[in-house]
Amino acid sequence: MRIDGRVTSIQIEDDFWRLLKHQAATEGETLSVLLTRLRRQVPASENFTSTLRLHCFRSVTATLARREAALTELAAAGAREDAVALLAMLPMPALLLDARRTIAARSIAFLDWIGVPAEAVDGRRFEVLVARSARDALDELWGRCQREPRGRPVDGIVNLVVAGRVRIARLSLRRTSAGGAFVLF
Repeated sequence: MRIDGRVTSIQIEDDFWRLLKHQAATEGETLSVLLTRLRRQVPASENFTSTLRLHCFRSVTATLARREAALTELAAAGAREDAVALLAMLPMPALLLDARRTIAARSIAFLDWIGVPAEAVDGRRFEVLVARSARDALDELWGRCQREPRGRPVDGIVNLVVAGRVRIARLSLRRTSAGGAFVLF
């Protein structure tokens, strides 16, 4: 691994590596470039591995805060047209499901994330994307979402199957007034 032009090694847990690689890819840079940028932000005397762990924690916390803010904004949208317009602008993968779990709207980021064209998901039931083995988990999440007071999110994990690949997805559902749900990934 090269950090700031120097060959080095870093011992850190796999979960942190996954987060760092995901962040680098999301920001359109290599892992080496991300690590160099982070190294330059702290004094050389600091434990860099601890710095990376703290960076990952802050990154996940910020992502959760953005997700919560987006859910709050979507829940506050009065008319369905407002919600669809807001959804389209979200920079994160998101869906609006109707009461039958049909995909009523989605963000562009959702299509980019799963790598399929709009016609592959628009108007289709969400279950089509969920692995058969995860459908019970989806049913349980949906039931919890429908029982929660409007506006309170329900978080969970399901396996999506897209283009023959299984993708583990952490999602937040928030019930709509029409009995559907906003889903953020």
